[in-house]
Amino acid sequence: NIQFSGIDIKTIVLTSCYPNEGKSDVTFQLALEIGKMGKKVLVVDADIRKSAYVSRYQIKERISGLSQYLTGQKQVGEVIYSTNVENLDILFAGPYAPNPAELFTGKLMKALPTTAHPNLEQYMQAFASVGECDEILCISLTSKMSGAYSTACAARQLMMDQNFPIPITIYDTLEISFGMGILVKEACRMAREGKNVQQIVAELERIRQKVGVYFVMETLEYAKKGGRVGAIRVLAADLLGVKPILMFRDGLVRDIGIVRGYRNGLERVISLYETKAKFGGEVFVFHADRPELAQEVKERLFRIDPLARIQIGWVGSVIGVYTGAGALGIAFMEA
Repeated sequence: NIQFSGIDIKTIVLTSCYPNEGKSDVTFQLALEIGKMGKKVLVVDADIRKSAYVSRYQIKERISGLSQYLTGQKQVGEVIYSTNVENLDILFAGPYAPNPAELFTGKLMKALPTTAHPNLEQYMQAFASVGECDEILCISLTSKMSGAYSTACAARQLMMDQNFPIPITIYDTLEISFGMGILVKEACRMAREGKNVQQIVAELERIRQKVGVYFVMETLEYAKKGGRVGAIRVLAADLLGVKPILMFRDGLVRDIGIVRGYRNGLERVISLYETKAKFGGEVFVFHADRPELAQEVKERLFRIDPLARIQIGWVGSVIGVYTGAGALGIAFMEA
């Protein structure tokens, strides 16, 4: 229930990794319900490639929208439309942008968005909502690049001080994104097999060093702006016209080599899979707004490892703040 997520909430974001999962319907219904409570609601349609609202509600007149606002062609008051529903306005996506990533180079987007991990109250609410169980295992992203782990530990201590009856274990994966996802899926598999938290954590400790996450980025600009350069040494790569081959290991991003050109970087990442992967396992090809390239890499990996279970996934919005468009890599278990 969103009302219990905190007081004075101003923004609610609904997103998912795949199309046709009902985001538009859920967003509109949620907006209607909040409007009925007497609160002013603005629905922002951020699907600049293929707006569901324009087609679904058969809007035939030419409208201004988010794409024109982001590029400075329109003022905010010119792109917000009233509806016949009380308290409900809408900001449409606007004209189709062939390359939506270019919108983020406009003057309105010069400042890098900020990110934040869940707060103490959110962790405590999550622990309290689990229902009947024997133990809770909270699997956290790396403590070396986020405060999530320490906040989860503080929440656990507060719950214990309040005599919370279920033991809570916080595990630091020293990973993020798809590398962390590999460990989470492995933990879920062991839980289904009936293993307890102590056994699961012991196995995660054993395999953590075998999680291989290798990638290349088109630019290091956003990582430097956001202060998330980790142990990357080649910070002048953009000026030198070279691309560092990046690895996530021991809680930090670090470079393990340099090549000239983005394509050569992809070739190196694929070769790392060929030499290091445990064949026949689960593989994630992850990307930031490069779906065609990701598909190409997937097909290349299948030729190397026909039994691999390969999934393509988008880099999430939080990680994407620091990679920018163009990041592409592979996460897998090493032999």
